[in-house]
Amino acid sequence: MAREIFIFWSGGFDSTFLVCKYHFEGNTVRPLYILNCDPRQNTQAELETVQRIASKLKLSPPLIFDAFNLTLDPDIIRESNFWFHRGVFTRPINQFGYMVQVGRNLQKRVVAGSVKEPEGFMHKLAPNNPQSVFNELAYPVLFHTKLELNRISLALGFADVLRETISCWFPVTVGGKYHPCGNCHMCRARLAFL
Repeated sequence: MAREIFIFWSGGFDSTFLVCKYHFEGNTVRPLYILNCDPRQNTQAELETVQRIASKLKLSPPLIFDAFNLTLDPDIIRESNFWFHRGVFTRPINQFGYMVQVGRNLQKRVVAGSVKEPEGFMHKLAPNNPQSVFNELAYPVLFHTKLELNRISLALGFADVLRETISCWFPVTVGGKYHPCGNCHMCRARLAFL
């Protein structure tokens, strides 16, 4: 039975994998994007990638939320700070807190594309803390690696779409199009499996 799935979509590999998987399963995908939740240099590249792939897949454009217009609930702030002071988060207020708030505002359980990575944290945090506000998000690929997702995408027939994603913190513009820098952590992780 088809479902309506709300997904935070950055235009990166993990979230695009989920968008494609749910879409090709016949579900209605509702993409979400949050502006200004992190000090990012890749926002424009992400948005252009999301819009290009959404058009290709005939998906509705993303609902865009501006973090400057979101007020985080006190429990989200409190728990974000708790994990920041224990070295789990690199910033006290980050994209995951805003994702939880958007889900609450929409009154929906929203999907986040967080995968298991050595430097990642959600696979350590979420399952071990069932009362965590961050468990208000769904993490369907939390215990998969990018390599596993790549294999699944090949088997399901949407690996070509994943090659159009951009997972780069410092994209460069060449000929009016964004390209990965090839040097940042995200680029190096991606080169390991594509």
